[in-house]
Amino acid sequence: MDGIEQAAFDTDMEQLRQGGRRGLLVARSFPVRIDRIGAHLATNWQLPLGLVDTILRHHDYQPEAQNADLTLIIYLSNIIVNTYDKDPELNIDLSGMHKDAAKFMMSLVEDVSGWYDGLIEEIEGAYAFFLEAD
Repeated sequence: MDGIEQAAFDTDMEQLRQGGRRGLLVARSFPVRIDRIGAHLATNWQLPLGLVDTILRHHDYQPEAQNADLTLIIYLSNIIVNTYDKDPELNIDLSGMHKDAAKFMMSLVEDVSGWYDGLIEEIEGAYAFFLEAD
């Protein structure tokens, strides 16, 4: 990292330590993709190879990959949380999603607006639980 990247990374890390923004800020500061960093850490921690592969592919769903079902869940969760960070109304753009993932997601909902309302409450509750300041 050059001096500017290091300064941005240090600022992001300090904000996280103080209970500020979530990992998206830190992800912005890294010159390496965050999924590769996660897979590297998972390997170092000797997590099962299927989980390492899921972490590596959580931005790029591949239905033919090992552990495709788990990867699909993480892939969709990632899209939902990242969408919520940008738009708390949770207007998900299905066109940018892998077609199988979009089909799976839509098969789970009968009334999309009711599902989204409950989902927003769940995400806000999870953020409050995990990010409460001491």
